[in-house]
Amino acid sequence: MTRDERERLATLEQQMRDSRDDIAEMKIDVKAIRTALSEARGGWKIMMLLGGGAAAVGAAIAKLATGGGVT
Repeated sequence: MTRDERERLATLEQQMRDSRDDIAEMKIDVKAIRTALSEARGGWKIMMLLGGGAAAVGAAIAKLATGGGVT
């Protein structure tokens, strides 16, 4: 193997190591993004539940306040 071939091989090996490191970092980032999205999805469900409950209570209070009974 010539010196030029050895240098090219060493360069390729270094690029492969760098690529592996980059992929490992991306995997960590993707996991963090997935976790954040999962938490946000749960947060939206809770907010919708609280909003729906507040709307129902508000509607009941408004109906009672206007003298409307159960019909």
